[in-house]
Amino acid sequence: MLQISHNGSNSPYEIPLQGLSLDEPFLVFGEGDAVNASSQAAPVNMYYRSLRGQMIYHATDLLAAGFGEGDLLTDFGFFVTDAPTSPLPDFRIRMIHTAASDVAEHIEVTSDANVYFRELYNPAPGGWDILELDTPFEWNGVDNILVDTAFNFPGMSWDFAGRQRIYPEENGFRFIRSYLDISGEETEEVVDYKPQAIM
Repeated sequence: MLQISHNGSNSPYEIPLQGLSLDEPFLVFGEGDAVNASSQAAPVNMYYRSLRGQMIYHATDLLAAGFGEGDLLTDFGFFVTDAPTSPLPDFRIRMIHTAASDVAEHIEVTSDANVYFRELYNPAPGGWDILELDTPFEWNGVDNILVDTAFNFPGMSWDFAGRQRIYPEENGFRFIRSYLDISGEETEEVVDYKPQAIM
């Protein structure tokens, strides 16, 4: 609440404020207000009903923001503009260290890299949907971080739903999607944009 005092009869005047208050340190990757099209692949997009995606966030950005060796990443999220029309089943996030700078090639990630899992995930639209990780990720202070997301078949027909902010980057997002559960399959396609993220 912002309170403004003056000599008028309605002093003080109160203005409710809205916004996102974040505890430090948080690092935002990407900028701008571009979003994926309703049929474009993204971690919360359910057009093909099941999707696995990979993206890499760079050590140089973490270092510039003051992160260092041994720091724990306890939260991760995307800027969700439009939620899927149904919950995403078996939604998971995995993280590993990698020397790769982009996702031009598939990078294998095993289940021991799970940092977040929900049987049903309902992305919250209208801003940063920040998820508290089940297992904090300890950064080694050197490598980039590969983020691997996936969700299972939600048991419904094709749906143009699930949009989030993205930003341009060559080989920025790699994915596979299908009307079957492909959450354990290798990613096949790559695009020149990446989801904005916060951690």
